[in-house]
Amino acid sequence: MKKGLVLCGVTVLFWALYAVYVRYAAAVWTIEPMVFSSVATLTAGLTMLMIAGPGDLGRSTLRDPHTWAYGLLDVASITLAVGACFFATATELVLLLRVDVVFGLILAWLVFGRRIRNTDMIGSVAILTGCALATAQMAPDHVGYAVLLIALASLTRVAVTVISERHPTSNAADTVRKRCRITGMIMLVSALVFLAAVLFGTLVKATLAPDALALYPALAVLPDAAGFIDPITLTAALGLGVLVYAPATYFYLYAVRVAGTETFFMMLVYQPILTIGLERALRDVTPLPAFEATPVLMAAILCVIGGSTFMLGARYLKRPPTPGLPVPID
Repeated sequence: MKKGLVLCGVTVLFWALYAVYVRYAAAVWTIEPMVFSSVATLTAGLTMLMIAGPGDLGRSTLRDPHTWAYGLLDVASITLAVGACFFATATELVLLLRVDVVFGLILAWLVFGRRIRNTDMIGSVAILTGCALATAQMAPDHVGYAVLLIALASLTRVAVTVISERHPTSNAADTVRKRCRITGMIMLVSALVFLAAVLFGTLVKATLAPDALALYPALAVLPDAAGFIDPITLTAALGLGVLVYAPATYFYLYAVRVAGTETFFMMLVYQPILTIGLERALRDVTPLPAFEATPVLMAAILCVIGGSTFMLGARYLKRPPTPGLPVPID
């Protein structure tokens, strides 16, 4: 139990860094979201493979349909979150993303048959109240886009977590090195496929006249050709993938294996505390747009954290959940 909580805590720290990094990249560097998320995932995958070194499970990973579902949903979730950073601060982003606690409980019940306790429902109400308060203090012209993108990102992220628990090749990995190898392979392949699909759509978009393009609004969100070679986007993605995303993903999969899906997402609600501290610190020394920690925002944070703490306390003090199998280092 303690090991699972420690792993969850380390993951939360990396994801707080991740949120602030992405917010800075979107607000200050104005990166291209689809290219940024794809390249960041690709470089993170390569980093994981380099850490793992050569070994088995690579081909079996590619043959498993869980791999493709996990990978493509993972890149889609990142892209949605990056897009949301154009409309929300990092703190608002991580607060609203905590609706994944509710999604996680529902999917864990539907997929794994895990019972939803009364305390879970009480905590979920508090978390949803905090999310509602967070949206109430956002700019009216941004809140709709932010809520839509973040809700979709949360749902896909929970789906990714559920798939990771059911991934047979991943579950067959009994060492950290093997899990690094599998994770890296999934990230690398999915990023390449996603990037190729975006590039194909961009090429189709470039061949259409403006009148014809109006008939296909989905193509309008795709980047222009210049977005694929923008040095700022590529450099920012490289930094995120190697320094933040690779270790965050590694600890994320490890934590879910040891602590379980629900526990991980409940621990993740403490991310706003770290995020708001990082965002306020960077605000004073960087061009990161300033944000105000309004009383409504602080109330939202308290609701989200209070609901999660209540759920965690009920689980660990009264009837501790059975954790997953620990993964040895070697």
